[in-house]
Amino acid sequence: MAQSVERIDAVTLRAARERHQELLVAVKYNDGKAFHDVSREFHRALVVPCGMPRLLNMFEATWNLTEPFQAMRSVDGRTQAALNADHEALLDAFDARDTAAVLEVARRHHRRLETAIVETAARLDVLHD
Repeated sequence: MAQSVERIDAVTLRAARERHQELLVAVKYNDGKAFHDVSREFHRALVVPCGMPRLLNMFEATWNLTEPFQAMRSVDGRTQAALNADHEALLDAFDARDTAAVLEVARRHHRRLETAIVETAARLDVLHD
């Protein structure tokens, strides 16, 4: 993420903001499929500028492994709103080129996401480690 903060350009950041707006609309209209699909695009926009092929491949592999589960289609509106608040904070930190803030928000976001996935798996009776 630190590399992305240094390398992200205005066009990519604007695209990430557009995806963020689409996520807000998905929550407003309770569109879990759109939230899931756009979430992937949003996160890619923020990590691709890092220019680290191995990391990007790991990111894609993780998305592909979790694709059948599609947790973001099943999280509740409260969780979606909290994740979107993290997204807004990430975008603001990227705008400010504040690497420390980006990393802190990313850690918080990851913890929140992990909790959401585990809770969703339990609610859907999906086994997890």
